[in-house]
Amino acid sequence: MKRLSHTLRTAKTKASRAMRRGFLAFSLATGAFALPVWAVAPGDSGSDLAVVPAGTAVVIHLKGLVGTKDRLLAYLEKAVPDQAAIAKTFIEQAFEDGIDGRKPFSGLAKNGPIFITLPELPKPGADGDPKSVAFLKADNFNAFIEGAFKDDERKGAKKEGEITAYEVDSGKTLYVANHKGFAVVSNDRDTLKKALSATEGVKLETSQAAKLLASDIGFHVGLDRLAKDYADQVKEGRNRIEDGIKQAEEQIPKEQREQFAVVKELVAPAFQALEDSQGLVGTIEFKPESIVLGLDNALRSGSSTSKALEGLKPTSNKVIGSLPAGQMMYMGSTNNATLMKAALPFLKKVAPDGGKALEAGIAATGNGSAASAVGIPLVGVDVREVEDAAAAVKAAVDAVQGSLSSPVGKTPIKGKPKVTADAATLSGMKFSKIEMEIDLESLGNQEGLPDEMKAGMTKAMKQLLGEKITVWIGGANGKVFQITAPDEAKAGDLLTKAMAGTGSVGSTDGFKVIASSLPNDATLVFMVDPVKYGALIVNVLKDVAGGALPIPEGLGNVKNAKSVFFGGSISLEAGHASANFSLPAATINEMVNVFAKPFLP
Repeated sequence: MKRLSHTLRTAKTKASRAMRRGFLAFSLATGAFALPVWAVAPGDSGSDLAVVPAGTAVVIHLKGLVGTKDRLLAYLEKAVPDQAAIAKTFIEQAFEDGIDGRKPFSGLAKNGPIFITLPELPKPGADGDPKSVAFLKADNFNAFIEGAFKDDERKGAKKEGEITAYEVDSGKTLYVANHKGFAVVSNDRDTLKKALSATEGVKLETSQAAKLLASDIGFHVGLDRLAKDYADQVKEGRNRIEDGIKQAEEQIPKEQREQFAVVKELVAPAFQALEDSQGLVGTIEFKPESIVLGLDNALRSGSSTSKALEGLKPTSNKVIGSLPAGQMMYMGSTNNATLMKAALPFLKKVAPDGGKALEAGIAATGNGSAASAVGIPLVGVDVREVEDAAAAVKAAVDAVQGSLSSPVGKTPIKGKPKVTADAATLSGMKFSKIEMEIDLESLGNQEGLPDEMKAGMTKAMKQLLGEKITVWIGGANGKVFQITAPDEAKAGDLLTKAMAGTGSVGSTDGFKVIASSLPNDATLVFMVDPVKYGALIVNVLKDVAGGALPIPEGLGNVKNAKSVFFGGSISLEAGHASANFSLPAATINEMVNVFAKPFLP
C-alpha cells in the first residue's frame, strides 16, 4: 500500500509539473507556426479584432484563458467526471498559485480575447523562432505585468517610449506595451513598434471574422498566400501524391484498376480547390454538452471550384429526424439533384453500366431532402424527396443492377441480382424486390491469413451481412423508399416507422444534442453511434483472432448501452465550403463506460 501511495504521489507531482510547464509555455509564448490570414474584405472595425494590424499573416484566437478553462472543465465534468476532478485540481491550482513563480493570468479579461499573431509568413526552411505579437485583453495591465514577470525581471526592465523590455530567465527578451486595452507582447522590438503604429486593423471576410471571434480557440489561414509563398512545396506535394497513387495502382489487380482510377481523378480537383481558396477558419467551441469543431473555407468568386458549387444552398434536412431509432449510422443530404449532377462524372467511373439510370434519377429528383439509416446485421431505410416518384423508383432499381454488374473489381455478390417487380404492397405502395446472394467464401478468403482466421472472417461476414441481401424499392406522393430488410414483414415495419416518425431517432437525446450543436442548414449531415460501431469491430476481432488477442469477456456487449452519436455536417455553396463536427460529452462518457471500464480491475 505504501508503494502504491508513493507511486500515486509521484505521478501526481510529475503531472502537475508538466501541466505547469505547459501553462507557462502557453502564457509566455507569443507565436507558433501557423498560416497566413486572408485580408481582402472589410471586417468590423469596432470589434476587438481591429487591434490586429492589417496584413497580419497569422491570427490565432482564444476567448480568454479563464473563460475557456471554465468551459472546458464544464464539458469534462460531463464527459469524464472521474478524470475531470483530477484535471480540475491541477488546472485550478495552476491558476491560483501560479507557475514557477509567475501568475501570467493575472489582470486578463475572463473571456479575452487573446490574439497570437505572425506579421509575416515564415519562409520555407527558415531557422529560428518567427517574429510574433500577442494581444491579450487586460482589465488590469499592471496586475498582468506583476504576475507575468518575476521581481528581478521587472527590476531589470528597460523602458523605451511605450515599450518595455523584459529579459526572462529563458535568456530571451520580451517586449511589452499597454495598447488600446490590450497587453501587447512580442519577441521582436521592431515588430512590436510596427504593430503599435498600425492605423488599420486586419480585414477578414465578415462571416469568417464572426466565427473566429465566437470560438473558444480558433485560427485563420490565408490559403491564397500559402499557395503563392509555398508554391514549390505544393507542387512537390502533388507530385508525391500522384507518384504514390501510380505505385499503388501497379500493385493492385487489373480488375480493380478502373475503380482506382476515380482516386486519380480526384487529385486535380483537390489541388484546384486549394488554388481557388482564399481564407480558412478553424474553430473549437467548448459547450457543457458537446465540443464543436468547425472549418470554413472561403472560395474566390468566379473560380472554377466556386462555379462548380453554384446552385447549392444549405438547407434544413426534413427527413433524417423521422428515421427509426436504434441504427448505427445516419446520413442525410439536401439539394439532391444538384449534388448528383456534380458527382455524376465520378459515379459513372465507378458504375459505368448504371450511368443512364443515374441520369434518369437526376431528372426525376428535385432539390429536396434525403436521408438513410443503416444497422448491423445489415438492415436500413433510405427516404428521398423527389419530383417524379415513379421515374425515380425505376431509376433506383436500374442503378442498383448497373452498379453491381459494373467491372469495379471483385464484388461480394454471386452472379446477377434477382429483380422481382411489384413483389409486395407496403403501406399502399408497390415495391420491387432485389435479391443478392453474398459470396461469403470470397470475403473470408483473404490472402496471407491462416485457415483458422479465414474461417473466423467468413463467420463474421455472415453475421454482419447474412447470406443474402434483399432490397425493397418503392414510392409515391413525392417520396422514394429504399429498404434493406430480410423479409417483407421487416421491410413493412421499417417503412411504417419511417412514414409515421414513431420511435424516431429525432426523439432521442443523442440526436437532439447533435442537432443543437450543428448548423440548422447544411448540404450533408451524418451521425455515427461509436458504441455500436466499436462493438462491431470488437466482435469481428473475436471471430477472426479467436483467443490470440486479450479481449475482456464483457467487451463488445452493448445490450444495455445508451444510443449516442458523433455527428457532423458539410455545407457547400458558391462562396463557401464548411464542415462542423460535434463530440458530445454523453458519447465520450458512454464510450468510456463500455470500452475502458472492462479493462479496469
